[in-house]
Amino acid sequence: MADWLWSMSLMIKYLVSLLVLLITVGCQVTESTDDIPLGGLSYACDGKTYTIFHIGNGWALLNDPDLTPRTTATGFMLENQQGEIERSFDKISGTDVMTVYGESGKKYDCVFTDNSG
Repeated sequence: MADWLWSMSLMIKYLVSLLVLLITVGCQVTESTDDIPLGGLSYACDGKTYTIFHIGNGWALLNDPDLTPRTTATGFMLENQQGEIERSFDKISGTDVMTVYGESGKKYDCVFTDNSG
């Protein structure tokens, strides 16, 4: 009888240890996926879609991580690694527009979609 009680207590200790391990791993997986955005702000312009996500300390561009989105009064501007503005997304007279800076200086009409909800 004592052997049976000892083996049951040992089995319970193993089960509790396994349960604690599973809970710990589950919490770490949940914590690591909290920063993954599920939506975003999308601008479809000139045949390409630009998706901007809000992250903990600012914004990120899904399509090109080398460009950093910054908010403006009417939308976003995208800065490169050197701090130069490459393009912007604005609402001008009710129309969503992308402006490309530099040599081209072109403006493109865009379709804006808010998928962040």
